[in-house]
Amino acid sequence: MEQKEDIKEDIVRVVHFKIGKEPEVGDMTNSVHGMRESIGGGYAQVVNIGIKGMIIICDEEGSLKELPHNRGLRGDWLIVGAREEEFVSLTDQQVEWIKQNVKHVNAGL
Repeated sequence: MEQKEDIKEDIVRVVHFKIGKEPEVGDMTNSVHGMRESIGGGYAQVVNIGIKGMIIICDEEGSLKELPHNRGLRGDWLIVGAREEEFVSLTDQQVEWIKQNVKHVNAGL
């Protein structure tokens, strides 16, 4: 999926990690409300995972809320593409890499 550098996407392609389910490709509205909705509510926290072009969005209060464990985090979370300060859709190659390699996260949260 090609993207133009100067146009913000309204909907971005992500990989959701929902409790008890296999990772699934989906969409997220590219807004604070969209982030909250995609993780089941709460305060959305953006976590840099050290892989260029990808970040995690999770519930900042997952531990306080005692949400179920989910691959090293608490509650539902997702990976979205990132370019500078903007969220962008994941490419096909990123989606395949995530599905093959992300089994557990140690984000120190």
